[in-house]
Amino acid sequence: MKQIDQKNQLDASLSYALNVTANYYRVAAMKLVKEKFPNSLTPEQLGILLILAKKDGLYQKQIADFLSKDRPNITRMLNILEEKGYVERRNDKTNKRILRVFITKKGLEMVEKITPFKDKMNEIALKNISQKELDALCKTLSKVRMNLLEAFDIQL
Repeated sequence: MKQIDQKNQLDASLSYALNVTANYYRVAAMKLVKEKFPNSLTPEQLGILLILAKKDGLYQKQIADFLSKDRPNITRMLNILEEKGYVERRNDKTNKRILRVFITKKGLEMVEKITPFKDKMNEIALKNISQKELDALCKTLSKVRMNLLEAFDIQL
């Protein structure tokens, strides 16, 4: 019975640590965006631009999966980004029923504006963490992701 309690405590601690850290990061990003870019885009919309700046031409489903958002939510955000000229959707060359999302020049300019602030936030988040600790954390989280991808056949 004691072994089960330890396992439950470990499960709760891991879940708590991952969720709270992700929420703190999200809140910090929201504060940063509101302070530096008032009346601009939401952190989630900027997240889409950051993703597309690294890997352009993704399917809406891929963006939704990457951000852990449902497809209607992503569609709404993409509509706003498209109306503002930050992204454009084009039919896939092999399947005209599927849309790919591409970042525009204006979108890339916004990514250039936000990047120094994003980098500063990451610098603050990683303060007092050695490169060795960071490498170990990244390696461990990568293993967790791979385990989940394989076990649950997640397609991102």
